[in-house]
Amino acid sequence: FKALESLMAQPQADPALAERYRAGLRDFLEKNPDPPLAYEARYRTGELLQSSGDFPAAIDEYAKVQGDAAYVLRARFGTVQSRFELLKGDTQPPVRAARLTAIGADLDAVDGQIKALQAQKNAGVALPEIAAKTVLLRAVYVSLTSDKGDEQVAVLLADFGTRFPDQKDLLPQAVRLRLGALLQLGRFTEAEQAVTQYGPALAAEHRNEALEGLASGFRKASARRKAA
Repeated sequence: FKALESLMAQPQADPALAERYRAGLRDFLEKNPDPPLAYEARYRTGELLQSSGDFPAAIDEYAKVQGDAAYVLRARFGTVQSRFELLKGDTQPPVRAARLTAIGADLDAVDGQIKALQAQKNAGVALPEIAAKTVLLRAVYVSLTSDKGDEQVAVLLADFGTRFPDQKDLLPQAVRLRLGALLQLGRFTEAEQAVTQYGPALAAEHRNEALEGLASGFRKASARRKAA
């Protein structure tokens, strides 16, 4: 499956390769079902299932990844991403609550695994990127689960650019999430400072509708404050 994996990674990969890749992974796991040989194949199977939108199956496959700390971390992170995708379709409160509980446990586990791998010089995984993405997911999680979610988001993302200076592609999302929290908190001065500091990064993202939505929210909040 390794030869097919390199082909799958190409930008213009042939869609027909996916089934061959899946078959290669399946064949490899049939011959090598146990760690340490199986951990990467199981992770790649979960990754393929996740990319195809089969999130429950991806979660099941990720749970089987054992034998290598770096792949275990990547599998747990893939599990969090898959659960968030499933959360979008949860309409029943008990199901949604259970999903959020599972997401919280996964985020805690990912944080713990990141700290453990940070102590190793050769972690074998892009820790800063996963750590930065985990912070963003944590911000979304607390906004959905905590009565003080906006306050926690504002604090959690306040120094995102400093903590993750190389994750420039993720910075605009962090800024937008924090601006939304500051809007809800009525902390307009801090919001203005953030826009001044990160305006170029936000503009470079080319998400004019998101920026206009934030601007509209701040205009309405400012008008309410003046009328009060």
